[in-house]
Amino acid sequence: MLNFLIDNIFVVFGGKVFQQIVGIPMGTNCAPLLADIFLYSYEAEFIQSLVSEGKRYLASDFNFTYRYIDDVLPINNPKFADYLSSIYPSELEVKETTETNNSASYLDIMLSYDTDGHMNTSLYDKRDDFNFSITNFPFLSGNIPSSPAYGVFILNAAIATLKPTNASSVFNDNWGKVSEPVNGVGLGSEGQCLGVLHTETGDLAPWWRVDLADVYNIVQIVWIGKQEPDKMYRQSDIEIVVGANIEAMNQRCAYFIGPAKIGFWNVENCPPMTTGQYVQFQKPVVKTANEMVLELCEVVAKVIL
Repeated sequence: MLNFLIDNIFVVFGGKVFQQIVGIPMGTNCAPLLADIFLYSYEAEFIQSLVSEGKRYLASDFNFTYRYIDDVLPINNPKFADYLSSIYPSELEVKETTETNNSASYLDIMLSYDTDGHMNTSLYDKRDDFNFSITNFPFLSGNIPSSPAYGVFILNAAIATLKPTNASSVFNDNWGKVSEPVNGVGLGSEGQCLGVLHTETGDLAPWWRVDLADVYNIVQIVWIGKQEPDKMYRQSDIEIVVGANIEAMNQRCAYFIGPAKIGFWNVENCPPMTTGQYVQFQKPVVKTANEMVLELCEVVAKVIL
C-alpha cells in the first residue's frame, strides 16, 4: 500500500499530467501521515541506539523534545543541535527558527521566558513576519467553494466594531447614534437591541455606512434590525453595497427584499471578490416616509484576511 501511494502521485500543470517521483506533494491526503512515519523511524532508531549503547542519560535529554509533522520543539535540550546529523538523513534540511535565546515560535504559538524563568505564551502568525502583503493564488478548479480558497474566514465583530460610521440622518439622540450598530455592545440577554440606528422619518434616501479602515475581501454581512413586531416592515428593500471609497460604492453585496423576522439575524452572502473598505446599507426604493426609515441594531462583517 505504501509503495502504491508513493508511486501513484500525479499533478496537473499547464494542462499536462506529471508523475512526481521525488517526495510527496503538500495537500495529498497521505502526506502528513507518511511524513510523520518517515521522521519517526529515524527518531526511534536514534533513541534505541542510545539505549543500546548504555547512554540512557543522553536519551533522557530528549524527554521534552516534541515534533508535529515537520516542526520540532526541543525544550531544555541544549544537545539537540549537536545530534541532528545523527538523527535525520543528510538530504533532510533542518532550519533553525529560534527567535532569541529566550523565545521561539512553534506552530501558532510564541514561547518566551521572562527574567524570573517563567514561560509565557502568545499567539503567533507567520504572516506578521513579512514586510509585504500576501497574495494567494488558489486553485479554483477543485471541489471546494471559491471563497475559502483565497484565505481563511474570520468572523470577527472587531473588524467593524468601533470603526468610524456615518449616516444620512439620525432621528434624535434618544434613538441612538450612528455608531450604535458597531458599538460592540451586542444584544441583550433576551435578544433585544440595546441600541439602534434610526434615520429620520422624512429622509427619503436613508443610508448608513461603516469604514473598516482597510480594504478587505468581504464575504458575508450579518445584521439584525430593531425588534418591534408591528414595524418589521421597515426592514425591507435594503441594499448592501461595498466600495473602496465613498465615491465608488458600486459593488452590491446583497439586496434584502424582506420583511425581516423577529429574532432572526439576516445573513447576506456577498459575490466572490467583493472588495472594499466601506460597507453601506441603503434604501434605494422610494416609498412612504414611514417605510423609508432605516433601523439597524447590530452589523457584523465576515472578511478574508
